[in-house]
Amino acid sequence: MKKIFALILIMPAAIVFGKHPVGFSVINMELKSDSLFIDYSIRIFKDDYFSLIDLLYYDALHSKEPSAITDTAIIEKYFTDNFFLETDEGIVSPAYLGSQSLENDLWLYFRIKLNKLPAEVFITNKIFNDISEDQLNLLIISCGEKEKGLTFDTKTTRQLFSFKNIY
Repeated sequence: MKKIFALILIMPAAIVFGKHPVGFSVINMELKSDSLFIDYSIRIFKDDYFSLIDLLYYDALHSKEPSAITDTAIIEKYFTDNFFLETDEGIVSPAYLGSQSLENDLWLYFRIKLNKLPAEVFITNKIFNDISEDQLNLLIISCGEKEKGLTFDTKTTRQLFSFKNIY
């Protein structure tokens, strides 16, 4: 709980000053039990995004042919490889819905279609662990009015979550 409170305090300061002291992302996940969808959005800071671009496109950025930089499939693949859910049916694949750019941050939107409501899932979150040694990722899971928060860092990248707690 202390981590979540600290993260909530860091986010507004980072937006005001344009920098943040630790790597940080927020994922809002909503289970829509009546339609078997899980919608989620990933909120990241733009400077982290540019560090990711440099990491993923290093060769293209430093060569004479940077045309590969416009390939958004590499960015989508990074986020789906580093944040995913695993049910008793295996890893579920999300569909990328789009993005929204704000002043200091970027929102990426995804949707997962389920075959059935899972009782529990393993959640893996390694977003930006390859960029920042002090990365913290906050996941807020909601279903209707109920919410539950989880934190991930470079040591805690996988957690079991029971949906029974929120529906």
